[in-house]
Amino acid sequence: ELVVSGDGFKYVFNRTDGQLTSMVVQDMELLESPLRLNLWRAPLANELDNWNASSARSSNWKEGYGYTVATEMYSAGIDRLTHQPLSFSVSETTEGVHIHIIDAELMGKGEKEKKDLYIEGIQNNGIINHYEYIINSEGTIEIRHVLKPEGKMPLWFPRIGLTLTVSDALDQVKWYGRGPQENY
Repeated sequence: ELVVSGDGFKYVFNRTDGQLTSMVVQDMELLESPLRLNLWRAPLANELDNWNASSARSSNWKEGYGYTVATEMYSAGIDRLTHQPLSFSVSETTEGVHIHIIDAELMGKGEKEKKDLYIEGIQNNGIINHYEYIINSEGTIEIRHVLKPEGKMPLWFPRIGLTLTVSDALDQVKWYGRGPQENY
């Protein structure tokens, strides 16, 4: 593991899976689960109707999944992402500590070993994530995230974002939007 700490903060990264696993600020753990790519949301009602599928035909559709817009999401496997870490490196500059992480979120089964797509040139269907965490001396984290689609992709993604779970102790948060549940 990699520990980046300073006055009042301690962040822990798992070098094996390339994820931020702990954020302790002022002696309080903030994370319940690490930051991860999120491409999934449940299909909306109009994505489950056959009437609108004629405008969205795709070679990704599989027999037995029906002919709806939601078929594209399920056929591509974006509801079944498999995390594959690829590389983890650290450097230090005047800005702070730079942590570079590359991983893949493979769609569907994710049968390949973690470096197959680079070593053997085997095409996987998924997203290559390039993360750069910059942590300054005050504990501020800047996250730069670039996605690169690889292989066979769905016509569209229902969502592209990052998700994490924060500690239940953080109960003084005000929700902006239609919350408190997840929404768009």
